[in-house]
Amino acid sequence: MNQPLSLFQSCMPQLKSTRSQIFQSFSTFLRPQQSIVFVDTDAGFDDVLAISSIINTKSANVPFISTVGGIQDNPERASQFLSKVYPSTNVVVAGFPQKPVDKVPSWLLEFRRKLDEIMNSMNVMAKDDVRASHEIQSKMQSDMQNSLQKYPDQSIDLFCLGPLTNVASWINDENTLSLLDCKLQSVWIMGGNTPGMDGNKEAEFNFAQDPKAVKAVLTSPILKERINLVTAQACSKNVIDVDEWNEIVERGKKSQGILSKVFEVESSWDNLKYDPVSAFVLAHSTSSDIVTMKTMEVKVDEQTGLLVSSESNHAENALINFVDEVKIGSEFLSFMTSTIANDPELV
Repeated sequence: MNQPLSLFQSCMPQLKSTRSQIFQSFSTFLRPQQSIVFVDTDAGFDDVLAISSIINTKSANVPFISTVGGIQDNPERASQFLSKVYPSTNVVVAGFPQKPVDKVPSWLLEFRRKLDEIMNSMNVMAKDDVRASHEIQSKMQSDMQNSLQKYPDQSIDLFCLGPLTNVASWINDENTLSLLDCKLQSVWIMGGNTPGMDGNKEAEFNFAQDPKAVKAVLTSPILKERINLVTAQACSKNVIDVDEWNEIVERGKKSQGILSKVFEVESSWDNLKYDPVSAFVLAHSTSSDIVTMKTMEVKVDEQTGLLVSSESNHAENALINFVDEVKIGSEFLSFMTSTIANDPELV
């Protein structure tokens, strides 16, 4: 049950973010005082790498994780899995399953099979999630509200690694939205495409799963000025040296933690790069020599989730910060090496 709005009066007056505040929202992982990151994830292999990198490098404290359908199709099971992997996280809550699709592509079925292997090896068994939509909504809103209230105003960075279904549900609740407005410093989303780059005509996976949620989030008056997109093109613009990546993989396989399990079943840079690069961006967003940004006015194709450039200044458009380029060099290698070196043993 949602709590009365009167409980949130301490968040008033609501603060309006400026683009300069947004760009300075998350310091490098060398900052003495840890930042607070809430994660929303579909629990893919690259998601696990990204979350582990934030925690293991001490880039930030991650007290809240929510799961959403996407790469995996059972958010309840995924939440149990992540609770085992990240026992220090205070709240791991299951969100909405994947939106119905006509056909699941073969590559996604293979990803899910591999993820099943890892979960089974950790005794996280598959169970049908019989909860009704309103039950999922109520539990998730309550957990999010309770978690947000624990932290100072404008102190939380929301890191979205999957479809935006959960986020759209949060901003659809008046009380949760009020708290988000008060507590969020920035929103970092791995997803979408950079309009005009590479002549892309297809929506990125996360955005294609729930285009209506994408539109709701990107055009939200409360969120849109805090949003920073790390698109598929931004993650792919620069590549890592093959030999250096293979060395990372081999080190990962020798760890005693979750990363050894991930690298044993999936080691391809092309499959694993997206979320770790996004986590690296999150940790280095104030380093202009590593991360460069640009602002674009875009429109969301509600049927596909594709972002298209628009200059019509239409009410349905959104002026969004995009990551333009990420320097994948020695800093990224150090980031991943530290992630692996500090991967805790699974218990």
